[in-house]
Amino acid sequence: MQSAFIKDTDQKVYAWHAELEGERFVCTGCAGTMFLKNGMVRVAHFAHAPESHCAFARYESELEVTYKVSIYEALVERYGAKGRIDVEHTGIAGCRPAVFINGRKHRIAIELLVDATDVREIINKSEIYFALNVGVIWVLPFDSERLNGDRLKMKEHEKLLCFMNNKRLLFWHLRRKSFSVAEFGAAYGESTEFYDKNQGDMVYYEGRKLRSTFNITNLINNIYPEDLTRWVSSKRFEMETYKYPLPKSILWKYQPPPKNRHLKRLR
Repeated sequence: MQSAFIKDTDQKVYAWHAELEGERFVCTGCAGTMFLKNGMVRVAHFAHAPESHCAFARYESELEVTYKVSIYEALVERYGAKGRIDVEHTGIAGCRPAVFINGRKHRIAIELLVDATDVREIINKSEIYFALNVGVIWVLPFDSERLNGDRLKMKEHEKLLCFMNNKRLLFWHLRRKSFSVAEFGAAYGESTEFYDKNQGDMVYYEGRKLRSTFNITNLINNIYPEDLTRWVSSKRFEMETYKYPLPKSILWKYQPPPKNRHLKRLR
C-alpha cells in the first residue's frame, strides 16, 4: 500500500514522501497498525502486521506502484488540485481505486489493471461505481512491445474493457506522463486457396474472425482527462459474440480533441 494515516490524526501520507522517525501509521481502511518499508530492495510502501486480515492488504509489484505514483503526480502537476486528487481512496465499499479525482461536478475513479484481472471483478466494481454515480477510467500499463505491431492478442479482461470502451483501450504512458488510446478493429486468420480436383477448380476460403486477437487501427498519445467524455450505460448489455455481459457503468471514454484544445480545470 502507498497510503496511510498518521496515528491519532486524519492526515494522510504517501509512502514515497513519508519519514520513518517519530511517526506511527495506521491503515486508511481497517485502522490497523502500518509499518513503513523503505529499504534498498523494494520500493517504499506501507505494510500491515503479519496477522492482519485487512481486505486491502495485498502484494503490489514495483511496476504497479510505479504506475500509480506516476498517474497521481502527473495529474497533480497538471491540474494543481492536490487536495482533490487522492491515492488509494477508501470511501467506496468494495473498491479502492489507484487514484481518485473528487471533482466539483464529477467524481472519477482511476482503476489501474497491471496484472490479469477476473472479469467478474471489473463487472462488480463497475456496478458499485454506477450505483454511487462515480465515473471510472479503466487504465492499463503501456507496453511498447505489445503495441508495436499491427495486432494485439488480448487477455480476457482487456477484451471486456475493449467492448465497454467502443473498441478502444486506455493505457498510461510512463515516459509521456499521459494516457495513450489504442483503437481496434476485427482481425481475421489467414485465408487459404487450393485446387479441388472434384470440382475441377480453385477453392478459396476466407480466414475466420479471430476471437482474442484484434487489429490495431490507431494509436493516439498525449491524452488527458479533459479529452475524455462521460458515458452512462444504465443497464447490462448482453452481446451475442461475447460470453460476459457489459455492466452498468459510468465510463470516461476518449473523444477526439478539438482543434484548439486548452487546459480545462477539473470539475
